[in-house]
Amino acid sequence: MTTRPLTEFLTVIAEEIAALSGIAHTLDDHLDEIARAAPDLANLSILQTADTLRQYLDDLSSVSGFLADKAPDGVDIEIAGTCSAAQLSDLRARLCGAAKQSRLTASSHGDIEWY
Repeated sequence: MTTRPLTEFLTVIAEEIAALSGIAHTLDDHLDEIARAAPDLANLSILQTADTLRQYLDDLSSVSGFLADKAPDGVDIEIAGTCSAAQLSDLRARLCGAAKQSRLTASSHGDIEWY
């Protein structure tokens, strides 16, 4: 059975959520521009939803980081079962310790491309 320190696992989760929050910030900024260009209730509702998502991700990242800092040393988790809950293979690799850095960093996603 392969294990990983709980503190490392929680740190990776905090980093992943922070990266998603960065994307949500960018999305929120772009939606704000759209809402100013065409202010109607539908756009404002979408803008509010994006802002709520961003705020939740910010909070979850902070809470996960706090838990990682406060988790007791010497507590390991079995990673195969825990990591199998992740559907995305790149995320699963980072959670299991097989990959080091999220591809969702602010520099990796750049500007949003509208299709």
